[in-house]
Amino acid sequence: MAQLSRILPPYATSSHAPFPREIWRAIIDFVFFDDPNGATLRSASEASRALRDLTYAHRHQSVILDGWEKLLSFEAYFCTLPTKQRRLVNLYVHLPEMYLDAYPKGRQATLEDPDNADWDDPSVYVGEDSDGEESEDGDVEFSSISKEEQAELAQEVEDLNEDAQDYSGYHGQDLSQLALDQSVLGRLEYKVFSALRRLLEASATTLSVLTLCWCRSSHIYTEAVIPVLPNLRSLAIHTMYGKYKANSTAPLHRSIATPVLFPSLERLRIHSDVPHMDDDFKVLTAPPLRFISASTSTYLQLVSLPETLEEVQVWAWDVKVDLRMFKSAPQDYDSKHLGKRLHRMKQETLLQKFKAFRTGNEKDAWDQRDASVFLLERFNPGSLTVQGFKRYWLEQLTFEEPE
Repeated sequence: MAQLSRILPPYATSSHAPFPREIWRAIIDFVFFDDPNGATLRSASEASRALRDLTYAHRHQSVILDGWEKLLSFEAYFCTLPTKQRRLVNLYVHLPEMYLDAYPKGRQATLEDPDNADWDDPSVYVGEDSDGEESEDGDVEFSSISKEEQAELAQEVEDLNEDAQDYSGYHGQDLSQLALDQSVLGRLEYKVFSALRRLLEASATTLSVLTLCWCRSSHIYTEAVIPVLPNLRSLAIHTMYGKYKANSTAPLHRSIATPVLFPSLERLRIHSDVPHMDDDFKVLTAPPLRFISASTSTYLQLVSLPETLEEVQVWAWDVKVDLRMFKSAPQDYDSKHLGKRLHRMKQETLLQKFKAFRTGNEKDAWDQRDASVFLLERFNPGSLTVQGFKRYWLEQLTFEEPE
């Protein structure tokens, strides 16, 4: 606020201020340009009603939502604001795993005494005998079944086949099928992801920098939660997969054409705790993308790379994963020379793949293309954590002049 006091005269908050509102807004734009934590904005808003009115366009330009409770609260508030006040430019969202919040009894049982847990874990099936008692492995007896039981089993098999056909149609491109999940975890994830989508839709025209760190159990595509963001320039996604699954883990397929979610995206940073097995990255790589930062496993699953790409940063998964990816075994190499050999092997593979993507002809000379590959041999593991992605978000902050 001291910075603002040096610029604004004592009568600046009066309706008789000597300058037009447009000039005061220009001054305030300058003051708040370097205010990522919002301290100056809060002080100015509390100083007077006039200053609060002048600074409305700067509110919520940069927002950090750490936890699903804060997301729900902010979304409910933000979506009720007048359109001219919805000027969210930089958004950071962190959604840890929700299983322990969905099943609070599980928190105590699993952390304090897992062997004497007195709660029902919905992910564990406990067999019962005909009297409803839990059966031991040694108590199982085999006997012939009657024709009636055979008919029942045949009907069950038929029902299972029909269910399998239903699961094969699980497209995961929206939240409609997650809405049918009646588990506590499924309902909670549906509520949270729906709120996140509404928040992004409400700020779609102004959002420029987005970082999403989330741990999900639902099997869905990115576009189920993230809508089209026409002005997004920087995107970072840190995906973790929960231990417990809320719905089917059958392979996803898209029933409609893949949408172009980010037509203005220039920078993309991706990290996941498991290799992806679907084509979710189709919605992430398109012109005018210039920069990609991802692991080798993620990078090698990219379906295509745009011609606008200028720089690729690649870091390794653990050594075993990389060696398996390039059809080599750890025991084939002396540990002393493993790092150099692995680095050279990755570099050759990446260059070949890059050439094939860019021109479709590996015979073309590498020096004829614009893109460059940076192998990060000693990439700092801390940058791949949630906190590392948060620091990256702070580095990408942008401030735009309100209309």
